[in-house]
Amino acid sequence: MRKWQFFRVSIYFLLVTSCRQDDGVHQNIDQTINFYFQDTNGKDLIIPNDATGYASRITFIDNYADRGNTAVSGIAPGVDDAKKNYMQYIAGATRRGLPDSTATSKTYISQILINYNKVANDTKVMAQDQLDIVYSWTPTLFSVSSIKLNGNEVFNGSSGQPKNILITKQ
Repeated sequence: MRKWQFFRVSIYFLLVTSCRQDDGVHQNIDQTINFYFQDTNGKDLIIPNDATGYASRITFIDNYADRGNTAVSGIAPGVDDAKKNYMQYIAGATRRGLPDSTATSKTYISQILINYNKVANDTKVMAQDQLDIVYSWTPTLFSVSSIKLNGNEVFNGSSGQPKNILITKQ
């Protein structure tokens, strides 16, 4: 008898919680960034299976992580409609809150270092790049509001706008 009583209470609880009214507030998330890498001649540097390329030799390091040299986990390769290769950042870097935040509007920043590992017998040295990504949060939207590459702003836009960042290396 107790088993059935417990079962009825469980079913009742599930019905009550699953049938509650939706308050209509949903938060949209817009934080995907596509990074394109090319040399000064416009050659794609991240062509898969290119022995002289950097497709598997670029690492994204979370500069705000608790432990040093922590790789950003949310990076994936992709190819766009024009057959250009890119690295897509979805999420994964540590975000720090900035002091201008309020209860209904918050600002966060992530800092990512991009390292270029040498190809065997390669004599060129590619300097590390630094990305500063600023995010805006409201109860209805979390989005990237600006991106700086080595201190220079390369994106400052609104939600829904494509965030395609071109990085040119020597």
